[in-house]
Amino acid sequence: AIRRQRQMCIRDRTCTTAHFLAIMECLTEESVESVKGAKRVSTFKGKPLKTDINGIMYGELLQLMEIKTISEEFIKPMQIVEGLTEEEVLKADVSVTAGYRNWIIDEVKRVSKMFEALGETMSYSSEEIAAGVTSLNFGTFGIVDSYAKRMGIIDHDYVLQCVPWVVIYQCMKMDNEVVAYQRRLQKLIYKKK
Repeated sequence: AIRRQRQMCIRDRTCTTAHFLAIMECLTEESVESVKGAKRVSTFKGKPLKTDINGIMYGELLQLMEIKTISEEFIKPMQIVEGLTEEEVLKADVSVTAGYRNWIIDEVKRVSKMFEALGETMSYSSEEIAAGVTSLNFGTFGIVDSYAKRMGIIDHDYVLQCVPWVVIYQCMKMDNEVVAYQRRLQKLIYKKK
């Protein structure tokens, strides 16, 4: 029965996401690769899909970054970003979810590079390095905690659920620029003495 379903899926070039995930292990490498090349569609069920992930909350971005399995790659992005149910995603044609999956992978890489670049823009003095400044990386919690403190927010979950990642990124970028300015100013003041 699976062999017949696989042949139908390949022959017709259409099948649901649920069907595809159920028979994926039986598919040829060529069939799986063709799905990996799928492009994101602009609408789903008559509604426009997002064109970027700049409006999602920081917690949603983290959920996308934590996707681990192949089935999650096909299901979670449309749930997280578009607010669809698992049932709606599983009923969708695999070309739709595969294209969305591929697009989300690229978007998450783009955003990850932006955050990584923030860390790379900071330069430290030999004294700061000797004191251990490079070991002060508190990860996701540190980012959430820093933003919460900055804004006087007590509930860290509020930051995850209600603050767009772009806002947190911009605050971190501004903080880095202010620190860089303060360092330059201190050097100028020190040189005058």
